Amino acid sequence: MVVAGRFHRRRQRRGVSWHGDETSLLDDFPAWTLGGRPIPHIDSNDSRQALVDLIEDNGGTTNIIDMSAWFRDAYDAAPNKEEAEIPVENTNGGILMITGKDDKLWPANKLAKIAMNRLEDSEDFEHRFTHLNYRNAGHVVLVPNLPTSYDHYLQPAPYNTYIGIGGTPEGTHRANHKAWKATLEFLEETLGD
Repeated sequence: MVVAGRFHRRRQRRGVSWHGDETSLLDDFPAWTLGGRPIPHIDSNDSRQALVDLIEDNGGTTNIIDMSAWFRDAYDAAPNKEEAEIPVENTNGGILMITGKDDKLWPANKLAKIAMNRLEDSEDFEHRFTHLNYRNAGHVVLVPNLPTSYDHYLQPAPYNTYIGIGGTPEGTHRANHKAWKATLEFLEETLGD
């Protein structure tokens, strides 16, 4: 979505641009650049110490970290929220966002709603857009018939921390099946033959 929002005719996903990814949250660099310069992003410098504490308190343990609370707090405290919003209304094509209500990695539902609001407020966006949010599903909603018994993953060294992704096996199973069906229908409707 970062690319699609900056260049017409391209397609991607997401709703707000952050610095780095979860493997580099303690570093100070953006996830996206344009022409070698960072695009506006949520800079979580002010809340980074809270993340350091969270990781240090749980590193090397079997505790599962709920990163979504940290991302929510960083977003709420960010002075440049509007500047960091991705101009999704510039996308030249349909947009389907799929989120889980129990996402423990980051507040995907909240960020998808921001993107949906931008699309609703746009007078120029002419394509279909949909946000599907599944109860008891976490960060990972994939295709049917994959294992769904995971609710976390191990972030390797130097952190050795378990990062939660959320969801229940049953909720993720249902979301995978419903989201796959909805994705195929969305693609058929928006792309046609």
